[in-house]
Amino acid sequence: MLTLPLSSLSFLLKRLGFALCLVVLGCSSESSASLHIDLKTDYAPFVEFDTVRLQVGDGESLRTDRVVERDDDYLRGRRVSETSVQVGEHPIIVTLLRAGVPLASRRVSAVVRGPITIVTVVMTRSCEGVACPNDNPAFESCLG
Repeated sequence: MLTLPLSSLSFLLKRLGFALCLVVLGCSSESSASLHIDLKTDYAPFVEFDTVRLQVGDGESLRTDRVVERDDDYLRGRRVSETSVQVGEHPIIVTLLRAGVPLASRRVSAVVRGPITIVTVVMTRSCEGVACPNDNPAFESCLG
């Protein structure tokens, strides 16, 4: 029977655990991930907006419109998108529409690193008509 010192056994178990992780993760693509976008707003659904438009990236390839449902609670927050994207940084533009006319829009940036990234976009009436300097989404607040 082979006897190993406790430190060697611990080292061996760590190596086996690491190898198992590589096998499991090796079956999935490291370059794609899931991006979930939640929206919180004090704009009133059905009264002020009836559609949420999402654009992920600089093109229109990931542009979708989500029609507002009667039971959607945007004040508490509502998932508006789950999409597959490449790992990296992605600009996101969320626009509230009423009968096809834009009411409010917010641009944020999402850094996707892991298998699932969740971004919450907050749009408030107090930010209406306020723009970030140089349209830079790095600024997180519209009020001082």
